[in-house]
Amino acid sequence: MDDKKPLQLKYPSPSDRCNTYLCSKVMYAHYKQTPKGYLSQLTRFTTCREELAGAIFNHRDNRIRSKQLLLLVRNIVSSISLDKHRRGFEKMANGGLRIINIMEARHSWPLTVMHDVADITNSTSTGGHYRRDAPRILITKALEASPKWIRSPHMVSLYALLFRLPFCGVKFINIKDYDGLRKACEFCAKSNTGDGNQVRQTWRFWDPIMANSDDIFRGVPFAQAFDKEQYTRSCLSEGVLTLCQQRTSNTKIQSKFTEVMKQVGLY
Repeated sequence: MDDKKPLQLKYPSPSDRCNTYLCSKVMYAHYKQTPKGYLSQLTRFTTCREELAGAIFNHRDNRIRSKQLLLLVRNIVSSISLDKHRRGFEKMANGGLRIINIMEARHSWPLTVMHDVADITNSTSTGGHYRRDAPRILITKALEASPKWIRSPHMVSLYALLFRLPFCGVKFINIKDYDGLRKACEFCAKSNTGDGNQVRQTWRFWDPIMANSDDIFRGVPFAQAFDKEQYTRSCLSEGVLTLCQQRTSNTKIQSKFTEVMKQVGLY
């Protein structure tokens, strides 16, 4: 893709509720690249990592492919103080990209690339206490990641968690190396809420998961990893925490994961 100018995104509807209300949390959606050179949004934006992963179950046959993990990430801000909002989003998005790249480089994975996407202005009124004459600006980036990140819903969930760490905790914004990331994760061990709780319960598994991903998912192709029939419970609750707590209902993935984690001494 051309990095010299922002990419153009076509999305389903400016009246989509996910494109209307102000949202300072990072939002995700899947996209595809079209032959005409623009990006086509495939799924609704969501702040939920498991919902993001779950969307693949509904679209894998003809829309979302296993060749790459392609994600849009977004904040929706007021046009008032736009420059301030944009600087904050850029800082946190770059911080999330650094964290992902640190983990990818550590395990010799292809590095995620992030692209600018042209802003979208939505003048649909949100009502409430927001100014009705202030349009919403959809600030968006496009991520291109290795197919290793789309091996299962649990990997998509982990990827989304890593990217949004700077959006949820100041200690993650300026991470420069793995040692800094480790110290920030250790600090999160004191947290029992939100993403802090997710980090507390999963971060010791990140390295073993990435180092042994080929073993964990061997014999589980993309079509099976995102096949509802392979899960004994709802696939929409499958995420990295479910996997680490040995609660995934895909018995083949869980069995192999548990075996590998026993080998590395985590179980």
